[in-house]
Amino acid sequence: MRKFGPQHGTIGPRDLRSGLVRAMRKRGRSSRRAVAVLASCGAAGLFLAASAGTAPTFAASSSTPVMAARTIPAPKQAPNLRDITTAVASTCATAAYKAGFPMDSLTRTQIGNYRTIVVAVAIGMAESGCNPAAVNGSGSCASRGVWQIEQCYWPRVTESCLQNAQCNGDAAWAYVYRDGNTFCWWQTYDTGCGSGYNGAWTRYVSAAQTAVGQLEVTLRNAGTGLCLAADASHPVDGGAVWQYHCSHAGAYGQWYVREAPPSYNPVLRNAGTGLCLDAQGGQAENRGKIIQWRCNRTRDPHQRWGVAGNVRISNSDAAQLNLRNSPHGNGTCLAADANEGQDRGVIWQWTCSGGYSTNPYLDWK
Repeated sequence: MRKFGPQHGTIGPRDLRSGLVRAMRKRGRSSRRAVAVLASCGAAGLFLAASAGTAPTFAASSSTPVMAARTIPAPKQAPNLRDITTAVASTCATAAYKAGFPMDSLTRTQIGNYRTIVVAVAIGMAESGCNPAAVNGSGSCASRGVWQIEQCYWPRVTESCLQNAQCNGDAAWAYVYRDGNTFCWWQTYDTGCGSGYNGAWTRYVSAAQTAVGQLEVTLRNAGTGLCLAADASHPVDGGAVWQYHCSHAGAYGQWYVREAPPSYNPVLRNAGTGLCLDAQGGQAENRGKIIQWRCNRTRDPHQRWGVAGNVRISNSDAAQLNLRNSPHGNGTCLAADANEGQDRGVIWQWTCSGGYSTNPYLDWK
């Protein structure tokens, strides 16, 4: 996966590694101070953060340098694009989306600006060919899974998690990428990150864009265990959206994640009705209505939904995410009624917390 060890100072959203690991990194800090990878990243170390409906601006990633640790062996051979089928690419794209890699921001790279999620998917392709079973090396420091993460650097992540595509993606987002908001942890990223980087991710950009553009997901509520579904009998503006048993929902429980302009969150278009998930305007409150409406990717913020990924990775090998309506719409979260865990049970809006909410009825998998 990477040639350099973790950062010191601020560690992503919080430092989730053990005190022993942090102490080991700190003891070697003075002898490695000369190696400051992010300082050499230049443009590659910047990402473009954009809020919905505003002109995007560039923001620098963490100024804390990455200190050299141990060399992790790079893949012997880059995965063959012909071996990355549509289904395999979809595995990468789904894991990246549900983990929280955003669609509404651009990452500035050595070959141009790309959606952050596209860069993440291309790196997954370059690292492993999107293969959850890929292993490079041996022992706890072996690089494992889609994003080739080493358990010795991230001891909170279990081996079984790393061998699961979604859990590996969750760890890649919450523990690795957010440790400085940079892709410079991966050796297949931009050569501007430092010595040993090969830029292999660039070969997979087109395939990654296609996978993200064709992204289709199911969303199962953690509290009720039922799926988000559109009412098949009312495929009209204002038609109901409800809970339904996942195995019976069919196309009406499938949602296409459709890209909007880069500064906007995507819309969710139902595969059965062709209409989009909509937080009804004027009801930005607990128990506000969730409905279907004709899709409008550019002018209706009530249809734009961002993912707040879980920053606490569990051993359940399942995504845990909140879906948040655009702040230019209602700014509320998608929730299932806890008292109606049955077919045609209510789906409604609920007030979002400041960060990821652990309320299981706001939690989707």
